[in-house]
Amino acid sequence: MADIDINRPITNPSLVDAMDKLQRNVTLDTESSFIKTLREARLLAPVVITPSLEDIDKDGKIVLKEDTSISFQSIKNEKGERFFLVFTDWDAIFHWRKEPDQQTLIVTFDDLNSLSANSRESIQGFVLNPGSHNVIIRKENLRAINEQPPAGEVAVGAGTKVLLGEPKKYPREMIGAISDYLKTQPAVKQAFFMLMMRNEQQSFLVVVDWLAAPADKKAVYDGIGQAALPHLRQGQYLDLVAADEELGKSAVENWQPFYTVAD
Repeated sequence: MADIDINRPITNPSLVDAMDKLQRNVTLDTESSFIKTLREARLLAPVVITPSLEDIDKDGKIVLKEDTSISFQSIKNEKGERFFLVFTDWDAIFHWRKEPDQQTLIVTFDDLNSLSANSRESIQGFVLNPGSHNVIIRKENLRAINEQPPAGEVAVGAGTKVLLGEPKKYPREMIGAISDYLKTQPAVKQAFFMLMMRNEQQSFLVVVDWLAAPADKKAVYDGIGQAALPHLRQGQYLDLVAADEELGKSAVENWQPFYTVAD
């Protein structure tokens, strides 16, 4: 048995905004923001419930009994692939199809993750707000989302214990890819690479020494993350910090850079 709260309205302005920004400009920052808000969202999934639901308790909840059957609606693309339908709010549902008696269930990202993983082979994932945003999340995207973002700026607070050292196996292909990207960034003077253990959490650390303040430091960090991403195995993460920050200053002391701008 499961309870459905029909009184709490479903609206996701933060998720809608994150999708808008993602579709205007795909970067690690917009992707991370979208994934974060998607994980926290409560969404509407059109369903067909049999037998029909009529009894509502005094708290405004419907109780699903053991013999209740719920079929999630899906849509098919031109390749014959099917995707579950999910919406951010009722306006998005009516934009897709005006059906005032449409039955829905409130679902979370974890619900959709489980539903997609356990569905038949023809279901390839889910589509968010078809007819407007039309954001498709495939099963392989779900597997990637379930991992932590691989790159991000480091913020070290007071009392944080940080240990730095050489990785047992030096990731030469990843360092090569990052170096190739940095050659296109004239604002970067040099960069350093090391293994970091921060409060018992291990990650790779890249320290960036700026030749001049770039117009968009975040864009450069995004580029480093994108260059590194194909070479990170599951469970490996990359952190980024500037050489003029507290952690960066201590990290690069007596450390040789892996990249130096050509004279």
